Amino acid sequence: MESWEALDRCIDKKTQAVAKRLGVSKELVYRWQQSVHDYSQSGAYNPLDRIEAIVSEMQEQGAGDEALLPLSYLAERFNVVLVPLPAVKHLDSAASQSLLRSVAEFGELASVAADAVADGRISREERSDVLREGWQAVEALVAFLRTVEAACPVKGRV
Repeated sequence: MESWEALDRCIDKKTQAVAKRLGVSKELVYRWQQSVHDYSQSGAYNPLDRIEAIVSEMQEQGAGDEALLPLSYLAERFNVVLVPLPAVKHLDSAASQSLLRSVAEFGELASVAADAVADGRISREERSDVLREGWQAVEALVAFLRTVEAACPVKGRV
């Protein structure tokens, strides 16, 4: 999906309301919703394109995970989980290793969580441990899924 398509589908017929909320003209919002191959055409460099440009530039400058902070901020604001996807590897023993890692990470999560709730309450330190292990388990599972996707690429997701 292109950025303009995402905005067009999201905004739909509420262009005027969005323009009013942002304090910009409805014509500008309409232009954000149009296909653009070159910005001298009728479309406009939309907010999604701008965020993408910032993140890309920061990654090229070597900002590492800090480059993703705008995306993390938005995900947090809207109660969405942002999970960076690992680089896709070729399938050989990678799928087996990835699956074993995800199972091991889930095991560590289960162990830490069981210890945390054993006394009927969760301390700040236990909360931190459970969240850390939980996110590591999620990352390992996503890595496994990406490895499987790479093994047999198809258009779209199941």
